[in-house]
Amino acid sequence: MSKTLAAATLALLAMIGGARAEAWPTGTVTIIVPFAPGGNTDITGRHLARFLEQKTGKTFLVENRPGGGGAVGTMAAVAAKPDGQTLLLGSNGTFTVNQNLYAVPYDTLRDLSPVTQVTENTHVVFVPSSSEFTTIQQLFEAIRSRGEDVAFSSAGIGSGTHISTEFMVAKAGSKALHVPYPGAGPANIAVVSGEVDFGVDAIASALPLIQNGSVRPLAVQSASRDPMLPDVPTLSETVLPGFQTGGWLALLAPANTPRETIDTINRDLAEVIASPEAVTTFSQQGMKVSVPGPDELARRISAETREVKALIDEAGISVK
Repeated sequence: MSKTLAAATLALLAMIGGARAEAWPTGTVTIIVPFAPGGNTDITGRHLARFLEQKTGKTFLVENRPGGGGAVGTMAAVAAKPDGQTLLLGSNGTFTVNQNLYAVPYDTLRDLSPVTQVTENTHVVFVPSSSEFTTIQQLFEAIRSRGEDVAFSSAGIGSGTHISTEFMVAKAGSKALHVPYPGAGPANIAVVSGEVDFGVDAIASALPLIQNGSVRPLAVQSASRDPMLPDVPTLSETVLPGFQTGGWLALLAPANTPRETIDTINRDLAEVIASPEAVTTFSQQGMKVSVPGPDELARRISAETREVKALIDEAGISVK
């Protein structure tokens, strides 16, 4: 084969491959959110669906599959056809905690294909507006003296909020009573109603409750104060020097989804997430956009899975 013919053949193959990748999406895309409506993941999923619809002209549906700290929805994604028409939007808890905590029949990096991280978010500790606790110091004094008489809600056993709260309480040298719910929305309602003493959630989903006076923020878990809640102190500057944790959300596809499809989805997501409208939308809700490539996300999941196992062992977290 001549050099000219070989070059032409390679160019044609590249064009064909590019055409296949550009075909995504071929129809309606389902974004599985493994939590109940109303939480940070659900809110983000609906924003992404709207932005992707605007870009592609196709329909994107958010399907809530709560249960098992994200495991139920994850298993639905694992079982889906690997054609790019089903995506899973989950939290760091979904992808790095479940296989360390549950006897789940899947492994994140074996059974799912990373697409891209979407957002980073700050967690805030809050109490009902009627609570006796007006400062984080008062809450911690109660936790240390009353232990499991003080209850907190989470988006489910093994969820990101569960792990970060257990870790926080363990660092305080005590324990508190964990009351799991099928998602951040129900967990936050439990705080509002006084069913539990406090909750921890991403600012994105807690902010409306803070703004309408339903809950009182006591501290944020980030290294520095968050611009969305500038008057709320950090745990580090008040009761736990050096403490910081937070959450992130990412999109994954079923394993064996063609790499060219993954790359096309990543490229489209990077474009819409980095758009001025998206940056403004997410920043107004306390989220920072992040659009790494599939390989970078895979490395983060791998590293944090190992780190989370160490945290779970240190805090003595169990599903029993």
